[in-house]
Amino acid sequence: MPRPNGKQIQPTLPLLSYLFHRITIRSDCTYQGIPCWIWNLKVDTSNGYTHATWQKTRYYTHRLFYQVFVGEIPQELHIDHLCRNRQCCNPTHLELVTPKENTLRGESPSAKQARQTHCENGHPFTDYRTSQGKRRCVTCNRLWWKKRFHSLMQLPKDDPRYIKYREEANRRQQSRRARLRNAA
Repeated sequence: MPRPNGKQIQPTLPLLSYLFHRITIRSDCTYQGIPCWIWNLKVDTSNGYTHATWQKTRYYTHRLFYQVFVGEIPQELHIDHLCRNRQCCNPTHLELVTPKENTLRGESPSAKQARQTHCENGHPFTDYRTSQGKRRCVTCNRLWWKKRFHSLMQLPKDDPRYIKYREEANRRQQSRRARLRNAA
C-alpha cells in the first residue's frame, strides 16, 4: 500500500464522527492502564493492520489517528504500537521511532537475536563472528573445533575418517597458499 504523505490532518467534525463511530474501546486490552481503541472495519489479513478510507485516500488507521490527534509523521520514521496490538489506534499507544528501533522492539527472530547478550552456553557475546547471517560465540566455536580436532587425532592413521580429515586440511592449506601467492 503506498504511504500517503505524513502531514497533519485537520480534525473536522465529519472526520471525527467517521473515526469514533468505527472504534471499540476495550478495557481488557490496555497499555499502562489506558484501554486500546480497536478499529472495527477492514483488517488486512496479510499483516494484521487495519485500514480506513477518508476522502478517497486509504490510510492505515493507526497512521490516520496519529496524524489527526498528534501531528505530522516524518517520512523517515515509523509508528510503533506500544501496546503490541496492531489493530489499536489509540494515539497514546503510538510512538514515532526509527525503523531500526521499531524492528528491535518487535518479536521477530532478528529482534530476538539482536537482544541476545549471551550464547546458549552462557558465554557473553562480547567476541563473536557472523557466519551466514548468524552470530557464533568464539569460545564455543573454539571448543567445538578443539574437540573435533582432538577426536580426529586419536584415530589410527589408516582410518578413513582421519584420511578424509587430512585430505581436507591439505586442500585448505594449498588453497590458502595459492591465495597468498595471487595476492602478492
